[in-house]
Amino acid sequence: MVPDLQVIVSTHRLPPQVVRDLEALVANLQRGTSATVVLSGDAQEVPDLEPAPPGEASGASVDAIPARYTDMGRIGVGGMGEVRRVRDRELGRTCAYKSVKPELMDKVSVVARFVEEAQIGAQLQHPNIPPIYDGGRLSDGRPWFTMKEVQGETLGAVIRAAHGGPVTEVVLHHLVDVLVKVCDAVGYAHGRGVVHRDLKPDNVMVGSHGEAFVLDWGLAKVVGRPDRALEEGDLEPEVATGRSAAGGGRPRAAGARRDG
Repeated sequence: MVPDLQVIVSTHRLPPQVVRDLEALVANLQRGTSATVVLSGDAQEVPDLEPAPPGEASGASVDAIPARYTDMGRIGVGGMGEVRRVRDRELGRTCAYKSVKPELMDKVSVVARFVEEAQIGAQLQHPNIPPIYDGGRLSDGRPWFTMKEVQGETLGAVIRAAHGGPVTEVVLHHLVDVLVKVCDAVGYAHGRGVVHRDLKPDNVMVGSHGEAFVLDWGLAKVVGRPDRALEEGDLEPEVATGRSAAGGGRPRAAGARRDG
């Protein structure tokens, strides 16, 4: 058993089935493969994010982006990855490109979480969840994916602006409409066996034409699969299990959200 995995198992007292799943995942990743997440319902299996075969052009070099994309600058950076604005020259559209930080490539569970985030997003096909467009691995092994770049204001900013003036019927109707769209997206995800676990106003983007998108699925839990966010310490046990914290406090993520 890998040393890091031994620490996780002994610390969290994981059930035997979870331990076997983790061991299989580590073995796959060490062979250069990754386990594909398949959600419940009518989801179609998506391809594993595999590295290019040795000697075959991968369309990317170390610390670069795939050849079909033009880098337009950084959008943001978090604890796990970096997000950049890119131009897809083949389809003529601008999108967001996300990749794992190079210094985190030796952390098996971080890479696995990143790949799982891409696979979850690719299979949650809903008008209020940003679609995943493409994905793969760079020549240095880092996984990446592209997705719709959502522009607008966060729901948190919209709510703060509403409190800055009179809450008219039009404003209230707009806020309720956004909330209904968020509930629809989350309900759809729950029906596919996915729990967001980091749902808050600043993770909802509201567009200028009334669009609403639930963002940041990096802490999402797929029912029946190992809880990597909990293993990495990015989530408190109370949030992972859905129970209130001891002493009546509100469940919360462990520290600030670390991934953009």
